[in-house]
Amino acid sequence: MIALADGRIEQLGWPRLEVDYRSGTRHPECARLHLTTPRGEPLLLEVETLLGVPLSMGSGYVGDPAWSHGRWMGRDWSESVTYDMTAPDVVSMLPFNTIDHVARATCNDDVGRGLFEHANLGRHDPSGFTDWGDMAE
Repeated sequence: MIALADGRIEQLGWPRLEVDYRSGTRHPECARLHLTTPRGEPLLLEVETLLGVPLSMGSGYVGDPAWSHGRWMGRDWSESVTYDMTAPDVVSMLPFNTIDHVARATCNDDVGRGLFEHANLGRHDPSGFTDWGDMAE
């Protein structure tokens, strides 16, 4: 869907998504969304990821051993945590984390930047992943 300047919303066909993953990971390096305009013309939106921001580290998502998201930690509780993003125990958790990707998007001659939110957990036939442990070739 796309919101037009006059406030109308237009359906952009039935999107088809292709994602190219970094070898040995589920990190999306680029994605192509194949769309269709209301006139039936093809429209391609290309997304190139520039930087991954692992939101789960320290936020209580996905197996954080210190605390879980939404758990009461007591009045006036606060904490500051620093992670070494190259440490083996942290790196091993990254494929299973919520990661926002700072990205550049191109559609026709228009270029924009923003967040590309992507998650691919467990089996995903279009990507060729058969289970939780599968990574891109």
